[in-house]
Amino acid sequence: MKKNFLSTILTLALIISMFAVLCMPVSAADFIPVTDITDVPTQAISGIPIELTGTVLPTDATNSSITWSVKNAGTTGAIIDGNLLKTTGGGTVTVTATVENGVIGISGISVFGAGYEHTVALKTDGSLWAWGNNQYGQLGDGSTTQRTNPVRVGTQDDWAAVFVGGYHNAAIKTDGSLWAWGRNNYGQVGVGATNNRTAPVRVGTDNDWVIASVCEAHTVAVKTDGSLWAWGNNQYGQLGDGTTSNRATPVRIGTDNDWCAVSASGFYANNDNSDLCSYTMALKTDGSLWAWGNNYEGRFGNGTSANSSIPVQIGMDEDWTAISAGASHVLALKSDGSLWSWGYNSSGQLGNGTTIWSNTPARVGTGNDWAAVSAGYVHSFAIKDNGSLWAWGNNSYGQLGIRTGTPSIPTQVGTNTDWTSAATTHTGWYSCAHTVALRGDGSLWAWGSNSVGQLGDGTTTLRNTPVRVGTDNDWSKTGFSTTAYTKDFTITVIDEFTVTFVDWDGRVLDVQTVKSGNAAIAPANPDNKEGWHFSAWDVDFSNIISDLTVTALYEINKYTVNFIDYDGTVLKTQVVDHGSPAEAPADPVRNGHVFIGWDKDFSKITGNLDVTAIYVPYLGLAAENNTVTLTASLKSAADLPASVDAQVILVVYDANGKMLSFTFAEVSFSSTLVVQKLSAPLPSGAVAKGFLWNADSIPLLGAAELKN
Repeated sequence: MKKNFLSTILTLALIISMFAVLCMPVSAADFIPVTDITDVPTQAISGIPIELTGTVLPTDATNSSITWSVKNAGTTGAIIDGNLLKTTGGGTVTVTATVENGVIGISGISVFGAGYEHTVALKTDGSLWAWGNNQYGQLGDGSTTQRTNPVRVGTQDDWAAVFVGGYHNAAIKTDGSLWAWGRNNYGQVGVGATNNRTAPVRVGTDNDWVIASVCEAHTVAVKTDGSLWAWGNNQYGQLGDGTTSNRATPVRIGTDNDWCAVSASGFYANNDNSDLCSYTMALKTDGSLWAWGNNYEGRFGNGTSANSSIPVQIGMDEDWTAISAGASHVLALKSDGSLWSWGYNSSGQLGNGTTIWSNTPARVGTGNDWAAVSAGYVHSFAIKDNGSLWAWGNNSYGQLGIRTGTPSIPTQVGTNTDWTSAATTHTGWYSCAHTVALRGDGSLWAWGSNSVGQLGDGTTTLRNTPVRVGTDNDWSKTGFSTTAYTKDFTITVIDEFTVTFVDWDGRVLDVQTVKSGNAAIAPANPDNKEGWHFSAWDVDFSNIISDLTVTALYEINKYTVNFIDYDGTVLKTQVVDHGSPAEAPADPVRNGHVFIGWDKDFSKITGNLDVTAIYVPYLGLAAENNTVTLTASLKSAADLPASVDAQVILVVYDANGKMLSFTFAEVSFSSTLVVQKLSAPLPSGAVAKGFLWNADSIPLLGAAELKN
């Protein structure tokens, strides 16, 4: 079902008659229908059940529990398990969300009507009854016999709605089938022929009819998908199909699917029935107002009198909620409960206190408590929110129910406030006008012209105040039945995903297409980051259920740095990150030597490394070309005396111990290595000795000796 259309059907529970169809509520009602379901999942993953959820709008809808069913599984293998959608393959699945009793059904759309000298009504058991003029078989009882009391139409008890016209009628059954009977000179019954029908005959074979409106000689109806159809007389284009050709079977009007209410009316302009002044008014679900057919006396309300054979929008307002077309005037309601009228006004039927006609809508009074309307021949009815009934216009035959007077403003009918709906004659002649109304206790009342028993009280006596039709209290109220609200949703089921393996710098290593639930296969471990090594992938890819990017993770390389002394002793072992410096141990000490550093750079470690301590002797003698050189390596250290000044002495002796030379130099200790060199001739057989004395000529270190 079309959601926008169905959402408007609640208001049909407030219908005053088949001629006043509501597209949205204008008075309080206990039942709040579903208008939409939103927030339903749009994607699923093959093999992984998802919970089907949705938001029912409005949030205070009377019924809001959703059940789910698979409408078309396609290639997904979809099934519903409770609220879980389970799938086995990819593709699209169409699911249907259903809210049982979510919207108003077709029952109660129109449960009685006042036609030209006859009345038809439903009872609560679904039976159909009729009385009054039966010249063309319009009572549907298989005869043409006039009836002054209600007579049952057939034996069926599955009637849901009835729509009463001039000399023919239509009705919808609970299965959505459409039926019609009565006069058929223009094909208005809709069965393809033009002979009269004295009993209901089915119109086509469709079971999706929801509302209809019946005029003098044409019929208009709406289907559950919001499409509009018409048939019968088309002299003025009142069918709306762009022609003036009569139609004996339903023809679709345009291609729109947003029609929600129709009201067909008009009258025979001449006594010889030669001039059918018919027209049609309708509402769309967006609240816009439309008209077509005969625009006699400005009944369209568009400021002109030009006819149209296709629907034309009346003004730009989109807050119209109810429409009722009379013989040549129109009543309508807006969403704020205000009442409007336009068209012919010879008897004050517009309710504005004058008899001046208007070809544009004009507000009736200032009240905002109007709930339903019914436009008659040259008179009008309306019901207020409080259940009071009001009438105005021509009252020549007591059709207003107020005894006497022809008020040109709304006047209350009696004092009762339990009226639930009313219908009044809108076609034919005012001399045949009568009104039928229903009270809250299920009793049916009638008044006005009664020349052929159309009031159903067993007489043909005119009544200018309401009289009860029999004693039954089972006449259908303008209540309603409910039906399911349904909406279809398409869910995409994904069963293949893209898995992309990328390196640390975003470089794509591999791209794979993986079935849902399967594992991706990792590429070879990358090794593309200097000083780092691949350690893992950042996410699991053993069960792929979505598109996935997998990024290589790296750990920094760590290296071992050993600091080693001159004799192989490991002074310190340290683990260092790639590119970071190692931290040297405290300077080592070697007896008779000075530590001067390490043999390798360790400021930026890029691999395992052994670093060895470097020493030089404190005193070292070397001879070359009969010359001796004393090298003194001096540095403040733990095994050196804390002397400030010292002397480095080089002495050369001959073979007999005679001193050949004596050379010395003053030195001072410091925190850095100080190298002092002394040289002297070294004849063959001579001996060179080196000494380190303090300032008091006390030897500080053992002597170094060299013999040539």
